[in-house]
Amino acid sequence: MVTATRAVASRSGPDADAALHAAPTRQASAHKPNQGPRKVPPSRVQASAPAHPRCGCEGGAARPSSSAWRYYQAPSAPAAPSAPAAPSAPAAPSAVPAASGVGAGAVTASLSGLTFSASGDFSPCADCVDGFEAIQVFWGTQRTDGVQVGQFQRAFPPLAATYDSFVDGGRDSPGGATYSGEHPYYIGRPDLPASYGYNSSMGSAGSASGCVVSPSDAPAAAALHQEAYFETAFVCLNFRGSGEDEITKSVQWGFDQLGTVPKAHPRTTDPGPIVRGSPSAEFGDTLRADYPAYPF
Repeated sequence: MVTATRAVASRSGPDADAALHAAPTRQASAHKPNQGPRKVPPSRVQASAPAHPRCGCEGGAARPSSSAWRYYQAPSAPAAPSAPAAPSAPAAPSAVPAASGVGAGAVTASLSGLTFSASGDFSPCADCVDGFEAIQVFWGTQRTDGVQVGQFQRAFPPLAATYDSFVDGGRDSPGGATYSGEHPYYIGRPDLPASYGYNSSMGSAGSASGCVVSPSDAPAAAALHQEAYFETAFVCLNFRGSGEDEITKSVQWGFDQLGTVPKAHPRTTDPGPIVRGSPSAEFGDTLRADYPAYPF
C-alpha cells in the first residue's frame, strides 16, 4: 500500500455535504477483515373617556340648562404642586453569572498519510453534564475482497456508486462496539458513568477531558476500499441534564484510490480535512440507521 506522507491543513467548509468512518487508533482499522436540527405580545386596548356635554346658558346667566344639569360638575380646585421625588438609590451591581452553555468551538484537524487527528475546544461547556465525546461514521465503496461492511448502504446523488455505511466503533462496526446500548460514541472514556457501558477492551481512539475533545484514527482498512470517507462529530453529552446529546461541529476526511489520495467527501475534490459548522444530512441518516433510538 502506498501511503501519503504530507500533512493537509484543515479548512472550513460550511456548505460541504456529508461525511465519513474510521477505526479507533486503538486497533487502527475502520473494520476488521472478513467480519462480515418560541411570543406575540398581547394586544393593548385603550378605552377612551366618555365625552361630557356642554352646559346651556340663559340671559347671560352662567348656569347650566335643566337638560344639561345632570351632567354638570363644578370645577375642582387646582391640585397643590407635589414635592419633588427624592432620588432613588443606585441599584446594586448584579453578580457575574457563572460560565455556562456550550462554546462555539475552536476545531483543528490534520491528515498525514493514513493518520487523522482533530481537536475541538468548546469552552465553556457547563451545559455538557458528562463532558464531550465524538461520533464517527464511515462510507466506503465495496471492499476489494467483496466483503460488505456494516448493515446498510447509501448513495450520494448524482454519483452512481453505492457505499457501505456504519457508525465507526458502533454496534454495526466490524471492529466492535466501544459502548453498549444506545451509545454510538467513538473515543472511549473509562471515566464516564457506568450507565454508558464502556467496553474497556476497545481501548481509546483519542482523548476527551473537560471541554476539549481530540479524536484520532489510522484506518489501515482504507486500503481495501477504492473510496473511503469519514465524518467525525463533536458531541456534548447529557445536554443540561436532559439525557439527550447536543451534536456540534464535525470534520469530513477520507481517501480515494485505495487510501493513497486524500479526498474529504464523495462529491468534492478537496483533499480535506473539511471542518463543518454542523454535521451533514448523510451523517444524520447513517447515525439514525444504526442507532434509531439514540436521543439527540
